[in-house]
Amino acid sequence: MIRLEDIRAWQEDRKFDEKFLEAYDSGEEFTERAIEEMVWIGSVDEIKFGKRRWSETTQSILKMGDRFFSIDWECGLTEMQEDSFMNQPVEVEKVVKEVVAISTTWDVIK
Repeated sequence: MIRLEDIRAWQEDRKFDEKFLEAYDSGEEFTERAIEEMVWIGSVDEIKFGKRRWSETTQSILKMGDRFFSIDWECGLTEMQEDSFMNQPVEVEKVVKEVVAISTTWDVIK
């Protein structure tokens, strides 16, 4: 299990990407605090999904070496709600798609 202390040591050694990839590829899991630290120091993109009353689902994308990883987490929406980092990183690839949107509106007849 990779802990917050491990993440901080990797940063100090300037081998963060290398050590992360070794741990991920060997099937190691990360503690919630370690995942939180990775989100704050390494996000290259962030996608917000549906807001609920107390939290908003957020997907952070991390770049490690030439690979990308996604971490889904819950962002607390009030000062009383903690952020929650319960999901392990998963490897992803960037896919660019052209999307055509059709919109219907109801305009007032003059």
